[in-house]
Amino acid sequence: SIPTLLEEVIELSIDASRSAGVTLTGARDDQTTVVRGGCHLTDNTAGVVLQSFEVEPWTVAVWVPDASISKSSIVDLDATPVAPLIEAAELLLRSGDLAGALTANGAAFQRLYQAHGLPVSDAPVDSAVDAGALAAGLSGTGPAVAALFEVGADPTLESVPGGQWMLSKVVP
Repeated sequence: SIPTLLEEVIELSIDASRSAGVTLTGARDDQTTVVRGGCHLTDNTAGVVLQSFEVEPWTVAVWVPDASISKSSIVDLDATPVAPLIEAAELLLRSGDLAGALTANGAAFQRLYQAHGLPVSDAPVDSAVDAGALAAGLSGTGPAVAALFEVGADPTLESVPGGQWMLSKVVP
């Protein structure tokens, strides 16, 4: 059946991400979103989707950095100091506040990475907020930043040294 086939695609994609070394978490949230659409809160350890959300259309900007943060530099970071911030982001997501969750989660990892001397900057988030973003925060391992704007927005994003803004539209 189609649903079973889609779940198999998700599992194969997760296996491929792990084999390629491009994920620390198992990428279940990312792979489920690619296949199903929407937004998904996952338990990567248990391999399950805890909650799914419909996503409204947004204009999306991503600050693409010239350099990246390697997975090996963050694999052993202790996130305990920012656990309350991550839990707060989860509560926002569970309540359906996707934009608030993106901002809170990004801020938690921004703080964690800064505390460990990793090359992250507040400048891309600040640029997005100054341009009217509904949400902005670190994306993935970072230092990339994703920002959400009202659908149809054409934000004027200030240039941020060390990367460039890419603008697209997301249609669920």
